[in-house]
Amino acid sequence: MGLSLWVAAACALAVYNKQVTAMEDFQPCSSEAETVLQAGESVSIQSPNYPEPYPDNHQCGWIIRSARPNNQLYLDCTRFRLQGPSKRGCLDYLSVNGEQYCGRKKPSASGSELVLEFKSNRRRAKAGFSCSVSFSPPREVEGCTEMSEPILVGFGEAVTFSSPDYTEYPNVTRFCWEFQQATTGIQLSLSCTHFQLRRPNKRNRCRDSFIVKGHGKYCGTEAPNITSDSESLSVKVVAKREGREPSFSCVVVGELPSSTEAPLPTLSPVMSSPAPPTEVCGLKYETDTRIVGGVAADANEYPWQVGLVSAGSPDQVFCGGSVIASQWVLTAAHCAEGIQGRESQYRVLVGAHDLRSQAPSQQLLGVIATIVHPDYDYGEADNDIALLRVKTIEFSARVGPVCLPQPSTSYEGRSATVTGWGTLSSGGDTSDVLMEVRVPTLSERECKESYQGYITANMFCAGLPDGGKDSCQGDSGGPMVAPRQDDPQRYEQIGVVSWGIGCAEPGNPGVYTIVANYITWIQAEMQ
Repeated sequence: MGLSLWVAAACALAVYNKQVTAMEDFQPCSSEAETVLQAGESVSIQSPNYPEPYPDNHQCGWIIRSARPNNQLYLDCTRFRLQGPSKRGCLDYLSVNGEQYCGRKKPSASGSELVLEFKSNRRRAKAGFSCSVSFSPPREVEGCTEMSEPILVGFGEAVTFSSPDYTEYPNVTRFCWEFQQATTGIQLSLSCTHFQLRRPNKRNRCRDSFIVKGHGKYCGTEAPNITSDSESLSVKVVAKREGREPSFSCVVVGELPSSTEAPLPTLSPVMSSPAPPTEVCGLKYETDTRIVGGVAADANEYPWQVGLVSAGSPDQVFCGGSVIASQWVLTAAHCAEGIQGRESQYRVLVGAHDLRSQAPSQQLLGVIATIVHPDYDYGEADNDIALLRVKTIEFSARVGPVCLPQPSTSYEGRSATVTGWGTLSSGGDTSDVLMEVRVPTLSERECKESYQGYITANMFCAGLPDGGKDSCQGDSGGPMVAPRQDDPQRYEQIGVVSWGIGCAEPGNPGVYTIVANYITWIQAEMQ
């Protein structure tokens, strides 16, 4: 194959027709069609008739939501045994947010909403499953008689604390907890599942005091329910052992603000100046180009992943993209130029994972404006970058922005990840589920030796010398991300999937647009 750009959305990609199964199509497995969990609560999920074998030809489901949309629920199964898969896939299965599990493969999932569907066929019923869904796996901490090191609370993490055994302490006791953000830009929320201190006296003064710094005193049965924007949250309990001992069980959760737009980094014209880190970006949920040699990503593991679709075929992704702010998507110019002037005919798909089913986190948004880089060169594929302004994206643990990169003089030797729904081989079928592949970035010399005369200062290459792993048709415009060098828990987008010869062929690495070269342009257009 000669040098060819994976450019047109109109490329003949073989895409299966998908049928979405809605929750309304099957009955609840329990008396409650929908369960809402508060902080510290959990609910049991079991197959019908458990621990006896489940019935044949049965279908039912559960919807479980967090009381706080920005907090995570966790699914854990202690026993899981369904009929094993056939060559065509699972016959009996438990589907979790569209991902099917069968045989002895235990599901493990998290999110602010879990949609589970159980389905069995007409033969070979097994023992079934016993699982639980809890409001974030709590980490319990003890109080302190003197203020000690702060307790770090990460994004989506719940830390519980409760009243100690007062029989071990003198008549007047003081206990304290100080919680601190482990991730910049999140909020700390405090609530209690159980709260019973002595009632105030006749002057309405607390005898026992549950004190939250900056928020006041609490006593009796008036439990605190607080969300703090500050970096830390301090709690002190002062109790006098007279009569009933105070008892409480509370939880502090790290969550995103209800409406969050990650600010852009501000750069001076001198590209050697480091870009200040963004507030809330690059947090994983813990390529016409496609993923070859990759594996399926966990559902919403990459919350910034975007699929570009036509309005009439929302389950057929022709290009990828990435969320960089609440109304902005970054993609390739060769993907966006066909949208420009015809925005009403296209949509942006965010929060999706399996295109065969509609996940609760999924959003299908209209395109407001298309901005192709003014120096984009179709023939040379130079400046292959574009912005889409879209209707406001609702951020959650499953949907959020990727960080824009800090300037770098070299991408050589970085381990990077590419994601997309593109074809699994050159000219093959696209993937129904989001795929990921990890590839090393190459030196400028290696890149130019592979494509003599075609590599510009705005491009870099990534791939293995022997091939086998690459982006491919359908992944174009999608993100290549890598851990930030100053904060490895966050991911920054270093590249946009652009072009290549074939897919995963030896000596022909994938070519990517260098995002760091366009920070000033991106910032100016978004303003």
